[in-house]
Amino acid sequence: MAKKKVATKIEREHLSKVASLGCLVCQRPANVHHIRPIGLGMGMRSSHYQTIPLCREHHQGQFSIHNCKQEFEAMYGTEHEMLQKTLKEIENIEKANNFFNLLALSNLLHDFLLPPSFSFDKKRSIFSLFTDN
Repeated sequence: MAKKKVATKIEREHLSKVASLGCLVCQRPANVHHIRPIGLGMGMRSSHYQTIPLCREHHQGQFSIHNCKQEFEAMYGTEHEMLQKTLKEIENIEKANNFFNLLALSNLLHDFLLPPSFSFDKKRSIFSLFTDN
C-alpha cells in the first residue's frame, strides 16, 4: 500500500473549508472524500483538492459512495458533479468574506480617516474604490 501523502498547510486549509460545508447529501458534519480518478490504483490517494464533503454514513456507510457507488451517484450526482458544487460553494463563501472585509475596511475609513464633515457622496466615491460597482 502506498504511503499517505502529508498535506501542506494550504492543502489542510482547503480540506478544512471542504469539511466545513457539511455533507453534500444531508448537511450533517462531514469528512472529506478523495475522488480517485479512473486509472489511479488502489492505495493511491488523489489530490487534496479533488475532495467533497460527506458525512460518515454517506462516505462509508451501508448506502455510501464507497459501498454502492453507482446507486449513490444515480441518486445524488457523480463525484465530478459534487466536486463542482463543492468548489462553487467555497468560491461563494470566499466572495462573501471578501465583501465583508471590504465593508469593514470602508467602515474603518469612515470612522478613522474621514472627518465628520465629509459628505455622503464623497464617502460613497471612496467606498467605490474598493468595490466592483
